Amino acid sequence: MRRLTSVGRLPRLIAGVAVILLTLSLARSPSHLDERAAAQGQTLRYVGGEVHTLDPAFIGSASDVQLILQLYAGLTRLDENGQPYASLAASWDVSGDGLTYTFHLRDGLTFSDGSTLEAADVRRSWLRILDPSTRSTAPDVERMTGGPEDQVGIQARDAHTLVVRLRHPAGYFLSVLATPTTFVVPPTADASLDWQKVGAFVGSGPYLAYRMDGVDLVFKANAHYVAGAPPISEVRWITDLTGDAATAFADDKVDLTSVGASDAGWIAFDSGLGPALHRAAALGVQYFGFDTTRPPFDDARVRRAFALALDRPRLVQLAEGIGGTPASSVVPPGLWPKGLV
Repeated sequence: MRRLTSVGRLPRLIAGVAVILLTLSLARSPSHLDERAAAQGQTLRYVGGEVHTLDPAFIGSASDVQLILQLYAGLTRLDENGQPYASLAASWDVSGDGLTYTFHLRDGLTFSDGSTLEAADVRRSWLRILDPSTRSTAPDVERMTGGPEDQVGIQARDAHTLVVRLRHPAGYFLSVLATPTTFVVPPTADASLDWQKVGAFVGSGPYLAYRMDGVDLVFKANAHYVAGAPPISEVRWITDLTGDAATAFADDKVDLTSVGASDAGWIAFDSGLGPALHRAAALGVQYFGFDTTRPPFDDARVRRAFALALDRPRLVQLAEGIGGTPASSVVPPGLWPKGLV
């Protein structure tokens, strides 16, 4: 489907207000996309932004995460509800104390070049992230029991079995394993920034970094992917969009992109684009806090009074339009445990 997404920003003048960011999406009917994909050799044109890295060890932005999700895979992946499900792992067992996870990898796993992917590759990939010499910029992973390499709490018991020992129980651990930091890289990965090359790319995810077309990066479906080759055979990752995103989408130059809250406002009422607009909570909250070391906000009573006096819905509506929702927590609803109200 063709889709246009929007995430707003909160002005600095609204201190102390938290807003749940929203993703606003324009999507034509699936049948429309199928027809377009067939006509274009199944190419999805996505405005992904500048490519900073092809290495999960050096992600530094949301766009980096989006890109790495296409190129690599981990033991688990997240579904549309944010719940982890088996990916490279076929199943797992958890000890009664919640400290030991035993993962059973699927049979026949390979990297995109057809070389075998085993439990030792998962361990090697994780140790690479944890190795200080790699100087990874990725967010910290759930630390396993530390010590020398032969004592760290990640063991490849055999080709299909990985045993992980945690320092403390972590009910969210399976979700951590669905993040790019723990994705599996090929044996050629080292501590350099450029070991991975477009055109000679080897990964474990649904797509390969196949070629450059001008400044755009083109992905090709990975026939060796654990879930099978994706239905869209090619993705054009547009790095430098000319003009604004809404116009490019309306002119049929892109299939998936982001727009600001102001554009989303008029798109909602546009007869052509409005029916394709979709809205969902993004996994993020923006907020401005108080400097509690300086008056008057060093007084808790003042902070409470300030919080009670704010008309949060009105402020968010003025700041974000349809691009935001007042937040009741620093944890966005998309990350709340199932059943929590």
